[in-house]
Amino acid sequence: MKKLLFLTVLSMLLAVNAAAEIKSGTCGANGANITWEYNTDNFTLTLTGSGAMTNYTPKKKAPWRKIKIESENQFISTQVENLQINGKITNIGDYAFEECTNLQKLKVEYPELISSIGTYAFSNCYSLNIEQTFTNATIGDYAFSGCTALQDEYGVIYLGKYLVEAAWDCNKNVVIKSGTTAILSGAFIGTDV
Repeated sequence: MKKLLFLTVLSMLLAVNAAAEIKSGTCGANGANITWEYNTDNFTLTLTGSGAMTNYTPKKKAPWRKIKIESENQFISTQVENLQINGKITNIGDYAFEECTNLQKLKVEYPELISSIGTYAFSNCYSLNIEQTFTNATIGDYAFSGCTALQDEYGVIYLGKYLVEAAWDCNKNVVIKSGTTAILSGAFIGTDV
């Protein structure tokens, strides 16, 4: 009986230790009400609220790039696979998700409300796929630099009507798609195009 009780208590303790670890905080600019939460069970970073996100820099990193998950001894940014943006968020800040190297999916509740995607916002998110279009957004320089999963057969990244970036090793004969309304500054830096 004692052995059974011990095993039951031990299994309960192990189950508690294996439970999801939740981290959260705020990331709104100038008093904007935006909160974030990361759940280790489904590797999802969720932003909820309204207004503009904070703009970050290489020295002033987004919170998910500074906070470690204790059980994994890794920064949240190296684990996140899914990014969910809920509510009436109007911009994605500079450097916000830079080097979220395992980020695969971006889902925005109201993509038409996004007015800007900041400089280097998704830089080096190698596996990122985007199924939505941001029809009203201006896109900052290098916002999707290194997002190789977004490249077409010519090594070029398009978002809606914007030519965002060409890979350094892209084909020299890049065909500009019909309907392209803008080629972003720096789109062909480091290429032979």
